[in-house]
Amino acid sequence: GTQKDRIAFAQCMDALRRGFDTVTMATCGNYGVAVSLAANLAGLKCHICIPENYHTKRIHEIRNLGAEILKTPGDYEQSVEFSKQLALEKEFYDANPGGANTHLQLLSYAEIAYEIYDTLRDAPKVIAAPVSNGTMLAGIYRGFLTLHKRGKTSRIPQFIAGSSFKKNPIIRSYQKGYDYCIDLKPDRIKETEINEALINWHSFDGDVALQAIRETNGWAEDVSDQKLIYYSKIL
Repeated sequence: GTQKDRIAFAQCMDALRRGFDTVTMATCGNYGVAVSLAANLAGLKCHICIPENYHTKRIHEIRNLGAEILKTPGDYEQSVEFSKQLALEKEFYDANPGGANTHLQLLSYAEIAYEIYDTLRDAPKVIAAPVSNGTMLAGIYRGFLTLHKRGKTSRIPQFIAGSSFKKNPIIRSYQKGYDYCIDLKPDRIKETEINEALINWHSFDGDVALQAIRETNGWAEDVSDQKLIYYSKIL
């Protein structure tokens, strides 16, 4: 039931086409449920890596969908590396961000742009999106870029990115005026039950997301835990 479903189903279909019987990836919760659902429907085995200190409330959904949960030491980035190594050693399909499947992941999120176009018959003036790794924002940008090049839209939207306060490399890099995405210092990041789905010291697709913000004259902003709760209730 989240935007993660698009990327999850695309990769499980890709895994089937390429003859894999097991998929693996790291998650803060939502992506894990999406991949577990897609793998379950595709008849694939699924290994979900979750940092041992995370508080995600979606673990029971992941287990109910038949996936195996592996609690890993360290933070999200370390969990991704654990899953990548597991895929390499066991010959599992690697559904993690920032790897060989980046192009497929961006294409999957480009579908959101096509859905918006199907409703509006043009591009909106602005697209606002949360960022963690930056994959979704970058994918939507690629989708609107394609539509505009094909003459379907009158413009490419401005892109606005939001994430947890001082805990995202894309937001920080934009604020500092960089053209590339810098890493944050891991020891300065504090995870909470509210922000853990958004925070990371390294954004795997940060460069392409930052490029989308810059090239559309967009902007990026930090959001506190209090505001995350406030706006989620409004939504």
